[in-house]
Amino acid sequence: MRAYYDLFPEQLEGMSGSLQTMVRTSNLYQRNMDVLRPLIQESTSADQLQLINDLTVSYFRMLLNEKIDCKDEIDNDAQTKRMLHVCKLLLTLCAS
Repeated sequence: MRAYYDLFPEQLEGMSGSLQTMVRTSNLYQRNMDVLRPLIQESTSADQLQLINDLTVSYFRMLLNEKIDCKDEIDNDAQTKRMLHVCKLLLTLCAS
């Protein structure tokens, strides 16, 4: 993705700084951390934040592997709903 935005930097205009960082960073763990940090940093320790990041990325990879292994059998919308459900659950656990 970085190469795309290097070729078409005007596409970044109007994006928030955090979104620009997300689309220009290739490391999935870092991209996810950049999204999580402002959401839960005040309510959790650095170790818990890292654990939530690891769990979120691991779950995403599991869903991606399911899609790769069973392309035609996996519904994209269902995968998205599963991912959002886990994200909400993890964020709720952090807040409590």
